[in-house]
Amino acid sequence: MQPKFYFKYKKLIKYVLGLLLIGLTFFVTISLEKSVIKGNDTCKNCKHYSICRSGCRARSLYLFGNLDDIDPLCPLKKNK
Repeated sequence: MQPKFYFKYKKLIKYVLGLLLIGLTFFVTISLEKSVIKGNDTCKNCKHYSICRSGCRARSLYLFGNLDDIDPLCPLKKNK
């Protein structure tokens, strides 16, 4: 049985849990960025690398099987 306060603050609880999940995801991403992900030379030579850091790692992992590959949806990829 759920506590009474759960029903009263259900939206607030979901919102706070969502923020915690976002924060945890961000922390794990930053940790991976510093420890596991090395990047690729094509992106490292791009002037936008400090901002995008090779784009979406999930897409490159899914499509190429490698976290360090170029994001396939990079708008600057055609210039690389």
